Amino acid sequence: MSSLSLKGRVAIITGSSSGLGQATAVLFAQRGCAVVVTGTNEKRLQETLEKCQKAGLKRDQILTVAGDITIHKTREEIVTRTFETFQRIDILVNNAGALYTGFIKDLEEKDIDTTFNLNFKVPVLLSKLVFPYLKETKGNIINVSSCVSESLTPEATMYGIAKGTLDNFTKAASNEWGPAGIRVNSVSPGAVMTPLVTSLVGNNQDMIKKMAEMQGKLHALQRLGEPEEIAEGVAFLASDAASFVSGTVLFVDGGRHCFPGSVTGSKSGKSPF
Repeated sequence: MSSLSLKGRVAIITGSSSGLGQATAVLFAQRGCAVVVTGTNEKRLQETLEKCQKAGLKRDQILTVAGDITIHKTREEIVTRTFETFQRIDILVNNAGALYTGFIKDLEEKDIDTTFNLNFKVPVLLSKLVFPYLKETKGNIINVSSCVSESLTPEATMYGIAKGTLDNFTKAASNEWGPAGIRVNSVSPGAVMTPLVTSLVGNNQDMIKKMAEMQGKLHALQRLGEPEEIAEGVAFLASDAASFVSGTVLFVDGGRHCFPGSVTGSKSGKSPF
C-alpha cells in the first residue's frame, strides 16, 4: 500500500461544502478515507457527498453534519456523531474560515471577532475536542492557513494576522501533543478562486476575471492555484508519507510568500522572462 494512502482512516473536514474543503474531501475519498463533511449549506454538503461517492466511497463511509461551527453544540455534535458512526477519528482538517478584507483603520470590533473566531478560536476548540480520539489513533491535525500570514497584504492585514496566530497554534500544539503521537501541521495556500473569494465581488464574472489576473501576478509562478493542488498538500500531511513532519507550515502558494511583489502588490517582482 502506498504511503500516501488514507484507506481505513476517518477524517473530519470543516467547511467542506465547497472550495478547498470540498476538494480535500473528494481527494481523501479517492484515497480510501471515510470523510465527515461539515458546513452551513445543506444543499452544497449533498453535492460534496455525491462527489465523494463518485470518487469511490460507499454511502456509509460519508457523514454530513450541517450547522454553525462557531457554536459549541455544533462542534460537539460533529465529534460525537463521527465517533458514533465510525468508532474512531484519525484526521482533523480545520479548513472553515472567514476572509476579511479591509484596512486596519476601518476595522470594527465585529470584524476582529468574526475573523479571529473562525480562523483561530474554532480550530483550537475543535482540536481540543478531538484530542482524546487522536491520541488513541496517533492521528493528526492539518490547519488550513494562508500565505498572507507570511506576506501581509495591506487590504487583508487582519486576515493575515489571524492566520499567523493559527500557525503559531500549529507549532505550539505540535510541541505539546507530539509526545501523545499526534502530528499538527499547517497548509498555507496562495490565491485560489473559491466561492469564499469570488463572493467578495458579488460573483460578477468580469470582476472575477480581473481579480484572477491581478492576483496571479503576485505569485512567482504567475498564476492562481487550483483547489485540487491545495488538497494534495493537505492529503500529504495527513498521510504516512509525512510521518515525521510536525509543527511545519507547508506553503502551497506558487511561491507567493517569497515573491518580491507579493507584500505590497507592487511590480518590483516583475519576471525577467
